[in-house]
Amino acid sequence: MQAFLAFARPTRPDPQPIDLNGVLESLIDEQSELNAAADVEVTFRADPYLPQVAGDALHLRSVLLNILTNAREALMLRPDLDRRILIVTRSATDQARIVIANNGPPLPEKVVARMFEPFTTTKEGGTGLGLAIVRRLVELHHGTIAVSSDKDQGVSFTIEFTTRLGPARHRHELPLPSADAVVHTDSPIPSDPSREIN
Repeated sequence: MQAFLAFARPTRPDPQPIDLNGVLESLIDEQSELNAAADVEVTFRADPYLPQVAGDALHLRSVLLNILTNAREALMLRPDLDRRILIVTRSATDQARIVIANNGPPLPEKVVARMFEPFTTTKEGGTGLGLAIVRRLVELHHGTIAVSSDKDQGVSFTIEFTTRLGPARHRHELPLPSADAVVHTDSPIPSDPSREIN
C-alpha cells in the first residue's frame, strides 16, 4: 500500500546541491555487509569532476538504493559466485551520468521494454512499483533513466541529470596525479651545478 501511495502521490523534490558520488559511497558502505553475505563484489569508479545535481537527497538516495538492491537480488540467481556490481559516474557539459551494471541473468526483451511500467516485475510476490517509482522520481528531477540487458554483460541502468552546478569538490581538493621518481645510481651526476636543463 505504501509503495502504491508513493507512486500515486510522490512528494515534490526539495532541491539542494547533491554530491552523487558521496551518496553512492555512503550506500556502498551501508550495504557492505549485505553484499559480502551474498558474495557480491562491488566496484565503484567515480568521476572526481562529477557535477552536483540540484535535487532532493532522500529521493535520489531512494532511486540509487532501489537499483543497487535489485542488482544484488538479481545476482543471487547466479548459480556460481562470480557476482559483480559495477558503478561508474561520468560528467559531461552540464550533465551527470550514473551507470549501475551487474553481471546477473539477462532480462527478456519484453520485460526490458516494460521495465518502468507499473506492475511489471520478475520477482515472486513483487508489487511491480519499485522501478515505476524510480522513474517517476528521476523525471521529477528532470532526468532520464534507461535499462539495457545483454546475455554476455548482464543488466545495466543508466541515469542522467542535466545540471548547471559545478563539481562537489573544489579543484584544490582533488587528488594530484601520482608520479614515482626513478633514480638511476649508475648514471653520472653532472659536475657543473650551473648547467641549465631544458
